[in-house]
Amino acid sequence: NRKELSDGVKNIIKRTEQMNKINWTAQKDIFGWDKGYTYKAGQTYTGLPYGQPVYAKYVPWVASFAEFLQAVDNPDSLMYTKYSYNAEIAPYYSVDCSAYVSWAWQLSERHTTVGIPNKATLVSKTSYADAKVGDAICKSGTHVVIISDITYDENGIINSITITEASPKKDTDFCCQTTS
Repeated sequence: NRKELSDGVKNIIKRTEQMNKINWTAQKDIFGWDKGYTYKAGQTYTGLPYGQPVYAKYVPWVASFAEFLQAVDNPDSLMYTKYSYNAEIAPYYSVDCSAYVSWAWQLSERHTTVGIPNKATLVSKTSYADAKVGDAICKSGTHVVIISDITYDENGIINSITITEASPKKDTDFCCQTTS
């Protein structure tokens, strides 16, 4: 509801919220990224599961939110009978950081962390002072996140930056999240 944000930026944030706030209940146990945790049968989760489903289905790129939820609700679906194998084992229906940012930015196709900088304008390599909501912070070949909020002090200096991301968190049971 921030009036200073353009409609395009509001749409970026809305898309991250769709990925972060989707609720689903596992029908069977599912290994998370690199078998670092398990999505437990009967438990409800918020946020898409993390993975690099190169040989499976990126949500929401290849599989819509509706297809993901249908698969989650069907214990005989690929969600429970297959895994994605790329660098590590991951849920068949999942999302990684670059697919997360590509979809939030409404790019015409999914890009990797190597390709996302080619779709952006560099703000700075050394300072966050010119960062804006909707921008991405990207370490090429490693990780990318979206800036979803910024707070400033009375002098206009950044107090905090809130990011949203898809990331494998081995100490938690979710992936799409917001962090300040």
